[in-house]
Amino acid sequence: MVVNEHEPQLLSDFYALLEATAPNDGRYRHDDMTSRTVNVNDRERPNGHAHCRALLLPSSVSLNVASGRLLLGQWQRVLLVELDGPREREISALLLGETQQ
Repeated sequence: MVVNEHEPQLLSDFYALLEATAPNDGRYRHDDMTSRTVNVNDRERPNGHAHCRALLLPSSVSLNVASGRLLLGQWQRVLLVELDGPREREISALLLGETQQ
């Protein structure tokens, strides 16, 4: 999850940056299932590119909420970034603060 502008050219540039940094067709030791000894199952697919791309992105974000509304800049959006193909995912949210009396 990242916060940035939801603008088509930016999203295209973002994809190009990730592809240039960790290409889908790159050679990743992580993709050699015969040499991996942990986290391998029958459904495992080569996804070294996705894991390398994930290293470049934050694992969490902190956002402000006031009066029940998410506070973002005029053009900012919360973007959910999928790096490993479509699959079911879960998102968790932790809200901290005080209620107004």
